[in-house]
Amino acid sequence: MKSLQLLQRASFVALLFAAGLSAQNSGNLDETIVLSVTPSEDLTNLYFLYAQGDISRFFQLPTSAGANMTTNFDISGFGLPFPVPGTPFFSVIGLNSTGDVFVAVDQTDAAALISNKTSFDDAFPSYAIGGVGGTPFGEASLVSGMENVNGPDVFGSGGDMLQIFADTPEQQTPQLFTPLNFSGFANSTLVEFSDATAGGTVSLSIQPAGTTATPEPAAGWLLGSAVLAMAGVRTIKRKQGAIKAQL
Repeated sequence: MKSLQLLQRASFVALLFAAGLSAQNSGNLDETIVLSVTPSEDLTNLYFLYAQGDISRFFQLPTSAGANMTTNFDISGFGLPFPVPGTPFFSVIGLNSTGDVFVAVDQTDAAALISNKTSFDDAFPSYAIGGVGGTPFGEASLVSGMENVNGPDVFGSGGDMLQIFADTPEQQTPQLFTPLNFSGFANSTLVEFSDATAGGTVSLSIQPAGTTATPEPAAGWLLGSAVLAMAGVRTIKRKQGAIKAQL
């Protein structure tokens, strides 16, 4: 009986500790998360991309962004960070009037891409060399997906194309997307990939109501341990019940 009580107590403590870590490390809706986009040209079909661990998402932004002016988007409702382990990355993509794609990438990587006049397909090989039936995706499929996110695309739905592109940090090195700093500001450079030139800036600022940290594996490990411990408690109780029934 003493061992059962100890096991119950340990599992309860583990559950409480795991729940505390999970609350600390998941998105806090009280935070104000502001995305600021300052492009060199008018941009439409804007999307915010977010990747963390093996999970990625895209979110359509509600309006366009004018040239040489800052447009702010409150993205607090996106629930960032996700409650999973992994470094968080973000990007913004948009199209100019001629359908050229702009991608927000890490500032250091952007300088190298611009200096080398890197093409979209060379910058994002994990996306470009994908495809169906031996036909690579390439830049055109991303543009098509951005213009028709809810409709069919030659390789699937437009949303499928954006989702695949949002996986960039997990799929390739260098990852190019900007790591997200949950304690202040993160700055990114827009690159226009028609000729690999600077296309403006993107910044993301977080004003926390409390402390929010990047998710850590410890929370998931402790929660899993607690679940196993509780399962052990139930098993012991069942065995005790069976013994009593036999007696």
